[in-house]
Amino acid sequence: MIEEYGNRVVLRYRSGHGDSAWLSRRFGSELPGCGGGFSGDTEFGGFAGGITLVTTDEYRDRVNTIAWKRSGNSIYNGTLSQAVAVVEALLTNARKDIMILTRDLNTRIFGRDDIVMHAKLFLASDAGNRLRIMMEVDKPQNRRLHPLLQGLAEYEGFSLRHVPEDLQSSYGFHFVAADDDCYNFGRDKSKPFAIATFGDKESASGLAKFFDEAWDRCTDLTTQ
Repeated sequence: MIEEYGNRVVLRYRSGHGDSAWLSRRFGSELPGCGGGFSGDTEFGGFAGGITLVTTDEYRDRVNTIAWKRSGNSIYNGTLSQAVAVVEALLTNARKDIMILTRDLNTRIFGRDDIVMHAKLFLASDAGNRLRIMMEVDKPQNRRLHPLLQGLAEYEGFSLRHVPEDLQSSYGFHFVAADDDCYNFGRDKSKPFAIATFGDKESASGLAKFFDEAWDRCTDLTTQ
């Protein structure tokens, strides 16, 4: 769950062993949807309410700059085009590992030709690279149609698992994480809003820990 203390946002989750782990990240005063203003190193391109609106190309340039610097800066995303730009940057800048926790792997984001291409290039660039997906909604007929799932099926580094319902109820977020320091984290898995951060080992390690523990409790769909 998300808890807020002043300008610190804390994500709490419970592992399979019953202990608690904490993931924290400063996002100015508050996160989107909570009211109030924003400050610090987080950019909110395209968000209304006094925030400067930017074009898709301008937003993509900002994301690529932040991703290239990998210095801990963050950027808000709340539209399909912004999410595509962030996921593309994560795939392009990932070195060894991509982790995706998603409800249904939205084809309007993950099914786009450019996303599929960058995912393939990531896996093809090194035999040791891994791209793992944990998906809550599993429909075999949709898996057979999904461009990303079909495009990655031939790569040994690709794995897909289904999250059981009891595990789904233990968290409320979604994310895409790259390596041990980059991620796009959404506090509410029923909404598209998320914060992308490039170069934050402390928070990213918490996401990786959650992902690895949850992974062991999920059903393998890779060869189905």
